[in-house]
Amino acid sequence: MAEPETYELVPVTPIRRLEKELEKLKKERVADTGGAEMNRQVIDILKMNQKIVDDMARMQGDLIGQLYMTI
Repeated sequence: MAEPETYELVPVTPIRRLEKELEKLKKERVADTGGAEMNRQVIDILKMNQKIVDDMARMQGDLIGQLYMTI
């Protein structure tokens, strides 16, 4: 019997938000001579990224649980 295919649900909205934040940082980096604000924004983006990863892992676990319940 063939192995079942693996699927992942990836929310696109948070990824788009991160892309916009990175573009904003790139533009500000050129104009900004101080790095404190940029460092704060990078840390905020890293925290947001970790939250997205945590949410995706939780959603995938929930989805797998739901799929096993329907089998």
